[in-house]
Amino acid sequence: TFSSRLRPSAALEAFHRSSPPLPLMDPISIQDAHDDAADALRMAVALGRNGHVNDQVALLERVLDDCELLLSRAPRDEASFVETEDMYTHALRASLDAIPILCSQARTLGPSRIHNYSKALRVCKRVLGSRLLLPGDIFQVADDISSSIMPECITAARKACSAAEDAAASCEWAKSLRLYSGAIEITEHALERTPPGAASHVETEQVHGTCLEGSLSIARHAYGSALSLDSPNSTCALLEEVLAACRRVISARDAGSESHVHEAAHKLYASALASHKQGWSSLTPRSISAGGMWPCTLQVPVSLQTVSAGDHA
Repeated sequence: TFSSRLRPSAALEAFHRSSPPLPLMDPISIQDAHDDAADALRMAVALGRNGHVNDQVALLERVLDDCELLLSRAPRDEASFVETEDMYTHALRASLDAIPILCSQARTLGPSRIHNYSKALRVCKRVLGSRLLLPGDIFQVADDISSSIMPECITAARKACSAAEDAAASCEWAKSLRLYSGAIEITEHALERTPPGAASHVETEQVHGTCLEGSLSIARHAYGSALSLDSPNSTCALLEEVLAACRRVISARDAGSESHVHEAAHKLYASALASHKQGWSSLTPRSISAGGMWPCTLQVPVSLQTVSAGDHA
């Protein structure tokens, strides 16, 4: 199924679980992971051909992740190494080709598709930051795309902030936090692409700061709302949105420059994590099968692991 394809292959999951990780993967695991990535790439191409661009790009991201791991952990003399390089290049080109459609959808549908811009910028960032030997034209295409769409991405981030506040006014907390999430990711990409001191950089810093403070403010309200819900399932789901928002603020570029924002995000994260644990203990096996989330899916920021490890465990 499509959702199962979004998860790493079994061979790669087993490799990640190895402790300590081995410097090289064994031939059988390499072949299994390669075959799985190739199948996912074929499915992604079919999705794009049938107009499912968002699903295509999501699946291509998984293919690229798998290829990067294979290329870093597989011996270069393996027969599949060159094939994996070709597959990686193919997936990159397909991702870049999808960007105009992603942006067109975002322009047409507005803030609800803010994450289309995030996906587009992630593809460009992956290409421009790659340490792998890629055809030169791919770098130029990614650089051109990133530069050309950046202004409209910043404009979209501003609109997403306004839409997030409107959603919050209607108590649509999860929707609001997701809109802020897209805006934060966009502004962080923009800050990496513009020279410090430039007018565009200063402008983007202001938008970025607004996103962080807005996201944290909404997360506080969402936290209070989550505690008042009657359903433990709904409580846990909303708390996970709060935790995700806190992680974004804690790990955000230059979040530490606003110490009160950083400190407040840490405190809210710790409180929400404790409440999530308490809410989880109220879930019954039936409610779990109906959509409850396992707490082990939560990710604790590195800076919180020493104080929250017991709760997380």
